[in-house]
This record gives sequence, C-alpha cells and structure tokens, in this order.
Amino acid sequence: MIVGKPNNMVMIQLDQTYIEGFLNDEIPSGVFNFIIDGKFYPGEGLMQELWHIVESLKDLYCMGIKKIQYDLGNRPLSSIDFEWEDDNEWRERPKYLIDLSADFLYDYGFGSYLGFDGDEERFIFTNDHFITVDEIRLPKGTIGELINSLPSAEDLKVLHIGNCQITTLKGH
Repeated sequence: MIVGKPNNMVMIQLDQTYIEGFLNDEIPSGVFNFIIDGKFYPGEGLMQELWHIVESLKDLYCMGIKKIQYDLGNRPLSSIDFEWEDDNEWRERPKYLIDLSADFLYDYGFGSYLGFDGDEERFIFTNDHFITVDEIRLPKGTIGELINSLPSAEDLKVLHIGNCQITTLKGH
C-alpha cells in the first residue's frame, strides 16, 4: 500500500509480507520504503519489522517536534555535521533538526532528518549512512501529516489472490 497524497513529493510504501511458517501475525513484517521524488529508499529489505519502524517514526517525530528550538533556515547541507559520535562520546544533536532515522531503515543505510525554514520544511535524507546527503523542500507539515497517517502494523491485513499478496487494512 502507498500512504500519502499522490501529488506529494514524499510518500511511504508499506506492504506486509506473508511467509508460511513465520510468525506473521505476531511480528508484522514486510517492506517499508520512503518514496521521494519517485525513487524508493532504502529500496531493500523484505522482512523489516513494520511495527517497530512505524512506531519509531511516530515517536521520533512526536518527541522531535516538541524539542526543536530553532529554524534550520537556509543553512547549506555541507555545513551540517551528521556525525554525532566523536571519540566514543556522543555530542548533543543540533536543536534545529528532528532525527527521523528509524533503526531498521538505518541498517540499510537510510537515515533522515527534518528541519524548518519559515513556511517550508527541509526533509534531509541519505541512503549510504550519511556519506552523502540530499534534501527535498516541502510545505511545512507535510512530513508530520504523512508519518501520523501511517496505519498501525496491527491494522494491516494480507489478502491472497492467486499468486499475489495485497496489503490492506483490517475491516476494509
């Protein structure tokens, strides 16, 4: 299933996978990708724990939006230090970014941050553990609305039609 408005530059693919003999009902697993400007990130991983990813993203956004203190503004990406670990001591993250790097996605290299520049938000992302970074600018509130609209993994259901698996919502 694709979550998000079709005209948005960022959407989310969320598909539960059913594998016979696996604890599918106890550990809803499957595919989770951000779709950014028509490309899938991280673009790999078939058995990601969907509950963990969805709840992590919701928690990270909720906590981050409360803690953010400054506008990122028009600061160039090259001036932002995404390496938080220095000599085994963790430095405090900047107060102008919300860390949206869910653990299971980061295992595949995908990490993301959200910052604001007036009425815009800057969705900053990587697919190689922050060796390189890119960003997309969106109207303020786009990413929060997208994350908050994600269904709970417990609400997903897999329909089997012939050789196809289709993810839908329970009760629909």
